[in-house]
Amino acid sequence: MCEDLSAGAFLKCLQRFVALRGVPKIIRSD
Repeated sequence: MCEDLSAGAFLKCLQRFVALRGVPKIIRSD
């Protein structure tokens, strides 16, 4: 989960996700 909805927090979340699980094929956002 991300700490907040800022772009910086999203990028940190994405980097952590990629480190743990690899690059996702699709990223969806609402």
